[in-house]
Amino acid sequence: MQNQDKAIEACIHHLIRPTMATSIGLALGFSAIMLSDLLPLVHFGFLAALTILVALVADLIITPILLASTQLLTLWDMLTLELQQAVISDSPLFQNLKRWQIKKVVLLGKIMCAGKGDALIRQGDQGQSMYLLLEGRVRVEVGDGPADASKQVLYHFNPGEVFGEIALVNPGPRTADIIATEDVSYLEFDWDGIERIFRVFPPIAARLYRNLALILGQRLRETTKKMLV
Repeated sequence: MQNQDKAIEACIHHLIRPTMATSIGLALGFSAIMLSDLLPLVHFGFLAALTILVALVADLIITPILLASTQLLTLWDMLTLELQQAVISDSPLFQNLKRWQIKKVVLLGKIMCAGKGDALIRQGDQGQSMYLLLEGRVRVEVGDGPADASKQVLYHFNPGEVFGEIALVNPGPRTADIIATEDVSYLEFDWDGIERIFRVFPPIAARLYRNLALILGQRLRETTKKMLV
């Protein structure tokens, strides 16, 4: 599972000492010029030392803030991430998106895994995320009792399909159980991730919003039909 906060913390921990030592050493070196009898050199030494110290403060304070608010995406990630063809071609969430745009969206989310028989979502649990199935199959079931016999299976989802989407736009109790019928991997989206996509890639986010609206409308229509049968 991806954890950008821990990555930033580890990076700062390993770089803070050499960064401070180098900056302070340079500042002291330029400060020595202030001992000159020539006023222009004194001013130059003061300004150079001050600039280096200000840059050090920016490295220690501003840079971590910027890193924490921006999802990091490397060329290596773009080249090595492999998606099933069904996810790329059939997923309603990725309609009208190019392959490289789909990979960016996937890398901006959180990839999770579960084994056969595991519950990805439990009915009644609080939630605020939606999920995109990358590999494996899951079933959606509802019912009042814990026994399998009391559960009614509503849907079976394949790679590329979305589930839990209502909680993304309306956080609250889950309305159904999502059970893995085989080993699965899936992508989690929450509002923080959606907002991050909007900040970094607004055109991609606009298409995602449109596709999500279409998914919600289609799911509402299908659920209404099942209730009327």
